[in-house]
Amino acid sequence: MDSFGLLSITKFRFYSEAMRPMLDTIEPWESLNMDLNRAKQWAPSNRGVWMAGRVTLAGHLLQAKGDRVAMHSSVEVRYPFLDEEVFDFTSKLHPKWKLNGFRDKHILRLLAERWVPPSIYKRGKVIFRAPLDSFHLDPSPEFINELLSEESLNRSGYFDATAVHQWRKAYQDLREGSMPRLSVEMGLAAVVATQLWHHLYIDSSLCSLSDWTSIVPPAEKGLPAVTTH
Repeated sequence: MDSFGLLSITKFRFYSEAMRPMLDTIEPWESLNMDLNRAKQWAPSNRGVWMAGRVTLAGHLLQAKGDRVAMHSSVEVRYPFLDEEVFDFTSKLHPKWKLNGFRDKHILRLLAERWVPPSIYKRGKVIFRAPLDSFHLDPSPEFINELLSEESLNRSGYFDATAVHQWRKAYQDLREGSMPRLSVEMGLAAVVATQLWHHLYIDSSLCSLSDWTSIVPPAEKGLPAVTTH
């Protein structure tokens, strides 16, 4: 939830004046129709698992980071921890078996002790993602500079071009790994993603890309070409 909060506050940093009034009229959480009264009966850790599942599991973890990546390489993936019997079993476990103090995945680590060395089952959790600042390295990919140009930002209308340019330079002076830098990096990544979405589906004049294959040419990455049915 802390990471969601860091991303959420960036709307005050980057939104254009035309977008700001919408912040008072739209509450994205309401669209999830979550039964909060029911959740009050659960342990805090179970509430967190439930909320994270509703927010990120289907559209983000399974679709964007799972099915799309697997289908790109013609792989049909099975997710063992989403097996119905496994899910039913773990849902009945006491929270202490899931999070023991600050030791996450507690019961899984106990099981892993039987077969793998301590360097594996005691290893801390590491977030699995590409560096958030990878689009803003020097030199930046040309299509990124085009998407974040004043002309393109003004054309789409979502973001304040002055703020985007200011923070794109300023964040590099923030300490790596710090919360302020992470917040700005997440915000800039969201700006890039939104601009790219607008270019691909609404107005193709924001940059010189014609489709997704222009971003990551399969032949250059040693990947099979994408086939759409």
